[in-house]
Amino acid sequence: PGLIGTWVSTEDGSFLDSSGGWSAYDDSFYEYLIKMYVYDPKAFGEYKDRWVAAVDSTMKHLVSHPTTRKDLSFLSAYSGQQTFPNSGHLASFAGGNFILGGIVLGEEKYKQLGLQITDSYYEPYVQEAAGIGPEGFNWVDAGLSADNPN
Repeated sequence: PGLIGTWVSTEDGSFLDSSGGWSAYDDSFYEYLIKMYVYDPKAFGEYKDRWVAAVDSTMKHLVSHPTTRKDLSFLSAYSGQQTFPNSGHLASFAGGNFILGGIVLGEEKYKQLGLQITDSYYEPYVQEAAGIGPEGFNWVDAGLSADNPN
């Protein structure tokens, strides 16, 4: 609950799939839910509720820790009920987004997750000799399937 598909029908506005994550294509939807609430809480109160549902679902289902680096937290991709240990640099915005939501809503759990995510998404950059992080990356999480249909 709270997470959306990626592709939307131009005919009726319904979702055409149940795949997504906090990376490319879906990132702006999640990003602007809390920002619009900050902009005008009365007009966009429902956006806050959608953001909370998305982040709570993310905390429960998408936060993943590499088997060899349990100190890192990345946001998995999903397809239907299955999650996959892959992400991309575009998902790094989620750390700041969670921190913003945590501050605005007075929820420490969102701020702490945001700090974890920010620290973790910094790691692929510092691990590369050139300091340039990858467009996308995978990791091993023994609790998740490595077979990504995307």
